[in-house]
Amino acid sequence: MNIRTVLLPFTFPLILVGCQEQLAEAVVVDIPLPKVKTQLTYIENINIDRSYPGYLEPMESVDLKARVSATILEKHFVPGQEVKKGDLLFRLDNQEFKLALLKLDAEKARITARSMSAQKNYQRAKKMGQAISQQQLEANETELKLAKAELAAVEHEIKHAQIILSRTEIFSPITGRIGQTDWSPGDLIQDGELLVNVVDDSKVKIKVSIDEETVLKTVDDYRHSDIDYSVHLNFVDGRYYDNQGRLEYVDNTVNSKTGSLQVGFLFDNDDSVFAGQYAKLTLRSSINGTLLPEKSVTADPTGQFVYLVEEGVVARRTVETQPFEGDQVAITKGLVANEIVIVEGVQKLAPGMAVDIEG
Repeated sequence: MNIRTVLLPFTFPLILVGCQEQLAEAVVVDIPLPKVKTQLTYIENINIDRSYPGYLEPMESVDLKARVSATILEKHFVPGQEVKKGDLLFRLDNQEFKLALLKLDAEKARITARSMSAQKNYQRAKKMGQAISQQQLEANETELKLAKAELAAVEHEIKHAQIILSRTEIFSPITGRIGQTDWSPGDLIQDGELLVNVVDDSKVKIKVSIDEETVLKTVDDYRHSDIDYSVHLNFVDGRYYDNQGRLEYVDNTVNSKTGSLQVGFLFDNDDSVFAGQYAKLTLRSSINGTLLPEKSVTADPTGQFVYLVEEGVVARRTVETQPFEGDQVAITKGLVANEIVIVEGVQKLAPGMAVDIEG
């Protein structure tokens, strides 16, 4: 056992006949050295994972609603199939709207003829000069203006009727996967009722809440360090999604209640994942460092530090850390390879002390 020898002076009187003397004798006391366990540092590439729960969302999602009330005549898809932008999905009964448009066309023809007649009458009256009264001239002019106004009004109604007629054919506004529908040919659908949903899930996104400190540090690391980041998904069945994600956006406001920011990530879809699916997003940072037991790291107001054995005595070293799995911590700055770090027995150590290394 390693011991430390200390000489302690003691003074005591010896009374002898005729004289008094003080003799100092040295007493030997053996004080054991503090026992510690150490670990040799090994610099390696360390993957540090942080996981955040969320739900997958499609790149785009569109609810198609009826914009007229009519009977469904045709349905041109089966649920779950891929559709392209512009594909015809439903055709509604348009006879009522066609008849309304024909009626307006006839009304336009009538008003056009009236307008042309009023135009001729007005031009003729103007040429007659003094042969016609001013009152009659003004009457002809008023009739022409009314005919033109009626013509403009009916043309507006025709445009509206054409729009209504066009709404009897429902096309896909995006390329994507079409969903389930309860509507079939013969059903009467009302204006505003949902027909079907189409999603573009060629890419999926996930929104998660990440604490402000992690977000800011990650952004800073992206800009100023050599730390590599990757983004992955894990599912409830334990499956690991191979496609790596990328950052889509960081929200512009911190949630004051949780101290977190909403962050969105985007993933290419290989047709194995679905919108609405629960997943855990894993933000992985790959750094060079060494792993130590968490209990080997001490902290005080100046920061975090570890104790090392240098030239046979204790030395203190400031370090930077990141959490790791279990009871380990990743030392990212402050240590190099092949240094002797004290991992047990650090409680009463101080720089310069000699220690007894176990094991």
